[in-house]
Amino acid sequence: MNSLNFDDLQKLNHTIEEIYSLDDLDTFGVRAIDIVDRLMFSDLVTFHIVNLSKGQVSDFFSPDFPRLTTEMEQVRKQYFYEHPIVRHMSISLNRVSAISDFVTQKELHAMEGIYHQFLRVAGIEDQMILCTPKINDVNSSYLSREDKIVVSISLNNEKWSFANRDRLFLNLLRPHLFQAYSNAQKYQQLQQQVERMSEIVLDPQGRVRSIYPQASMLLDKYFPTRNYPGQFPTSLWDWVQNQVEYLVDRDLPTASIPLQIQQHHQQLTIRLIIKQDEDRYLLLLEEQSVSLLDSLQLLGLSDRETEVLAKLIRGKDNQSIAIDLNISISTVRKHLENIYHRLKVTSRTEAIAKTLEILNFL
Repeated sequence: MNSLNFDDLQKLNHTIEEIYSLDDLDTFGVRAIDIVDRLMFSDLVTFHIVNLSKGQVSDFFSPDFPRLTTEMEQVRKQYFYEHPIVRHMSISLNRVSAISDFVTQKELHAMEGIYHQFLRVAGIEDQMILCTPKINDVNSSYLSREDKIVVSISLNNEKWSFANRDRLFLNLLRPHLFQAYSNAQKYQQLQQQVERMSEIVLDPQGRVRSIYPQASMLLDKYFPTRNYPGQFPTSLWDWVQNQVEYLVDRDLPTASIPLQIQQHHQQLTIRLIIKQDEDRYLLLLEEQSVSLLDSLQLLGLSDRETEVLAKLIRGKDNQSIAIDLNISISTVRKHLENIYHRLKVTSRTEAIAKTLEILNFL
């Protein structure tokens, strides 16, 4: 079967909606298993958070399935990089992959470690795994920013090979699972950092039901044209309405792309969550510092030109810039020529003044 019929697409659309309703990171895995299990044909659906750098796997199973024994977890870690899907990460991280994509059944059975001591013991003959792009889950206690983290859903079967329908479903689910997990992750981070989070609750008519004091301060800062204190900015309400119309009218998942507003060295990010069942809109506001390099990238310069301009603004001369960036002075001069041309200026002083003016730093 190489395509999905109308009923399949209806089920898939409903599944995507359910996936986007998962806003609790602690229960995300178990609830995702239940949702996918109702859509797919598989002996067992599992959810994992995988540290590819360390070969560590956090498992989530349905409540009626017992966890792996300590011995099985140790065996899997020992033979983690022997798994055919892991061995072909350059491929499997970018698409839905099955064990049978990379080895024959005979070749799998010849693997003493990962097959005979783990997969066979677990009653698994073939696995099909959906991996998200890499996620840096800084909330987990054993993970650092340097680790390569993915979340995955696995279909585990006692029989060899999967139907094309299963692969189609998982490939279509993949970007939505990634975005939903990222949303839940960000929501948890915001909840854990209340001092940085502001929340506004609106009704469908744009009336404010509740607002954090910090949120009101941010509205005053980034929307100074409000007619009077406490009024919800007209331009922001227009954005909310446009997002709601686009998402709801097209029966799309109810998590919008964030709105970002930059001002001086700060950036306000606004996330809209549509709570249809509760007849309300939730806005999460977060203000973050923006580095000079991040700001300069808005000028459309190359990465190296951006670095040169940043050091120029900090008062560095050509020789110092060359030493800092490990390039020749002639290369620095060439980068400066390109910067002057881009900014339509003729000197260092003019370049600095024009940059600060463009970025609204003055």
